[in-house]
Amino acid sequence: MKATIHSILCNTRSDVVYGIISNSARWPDIFEPCLKVESFEKGDHHEVIRITAEVNGVEMQWVSHRVLLEHIHGIDFETKPPLPLLKSMQGRWRVVPIKKGESLLFLEHNFEVKDDVNGLVEGVTTPTEAVDFMMQALHRNSLKELNSIKELAEKNN
Repeated sequence: MKATIHSILCNTRSDVVYGIISNSARWPDIFEPCLKVESFEKGDHHEVIRITAEVNGVEMQWVSHRVLLEHIHGIDFETKPPLPLLKSMQGRWRVVPIKKGESLLFLEHNFEVKDDVNGLVEGVTTPTEAVDFMMQALHRNSLKELNSIKELAEKNN
């Protein structure tokens, strides 16, 4: 299992930031890598969505099962099925109040690549290359997403 964690300081309240990350319908307008979000199921504390996004320049789709934890300004997610190279992926968003008018946003990913990845994504033939591909994609996309959230949250502050 591989893991990444990214974070960013937002000069706004945690509820403002949570409002952005919990509203997946707006993601294509906010997140550069995100092209489309389709909702399959939505309840008070969960949703199932299909995300279409660019991953290292390759358009991919996956289904995300999200548990919305408004009381802690967090979201837990699992992709089922995950991206083509992966056996599994889970993660979490957390928004932590720091002091009045500031919050810290965390995005964590945990994933496991498939044993046989040859032919699934152009240029990726081994599990080691699949890990490198995913780590690079998660780093690039997470930084873009976190910066977009910060910008929008602070503008709406």
